[in-house]
Amino acid sequence: MDKIFVYGKLKDGNTKAWCIPKPGTVKHRLYGHKMYLRSSGTAGVTKGDQSDYIDGEIKMLRWPILQKLLIDLNEGTFWGVYKRKKIKIGQKDVWIYLYNRPTKGYKKITNWAEQHGEHNG
Repeated sequence: MDKIFVYGKLKDGNTKAWCIPKPGTVKHRLYGHKMYLRSSGTAGVTKGDQSDYIDGEIKMLRWPILQKLLIDLNEGTFWGVYKRKKIKIGQKDVWIYLYNRPTKGYKKITNWAEQHGEHNG
């Protein structure tokens, strides 16, 4: 089973979470990363220092479901907006999509749900 770390609209209870099945979700706080609100209204995560963190979820998915999700998410990598990378969370290797453009002028946010009035999954 593969794992992907999701944040923002892909967390349970938010607007795009429907594309990921609920079973196999583990809430997690990822340190060393920070989230920005992009001008498009979506989130972008970059590396940060150890005091930075984002709240997200680790989704454990079987390959056919993960493959479909990665195809959808890879649209952003095609244009260079995001890059997919494997990171270690604890002892687990987990996929994450990192924002791949400058963040100058973007607002740093710590809580997606509060920023957008969505459920804090």
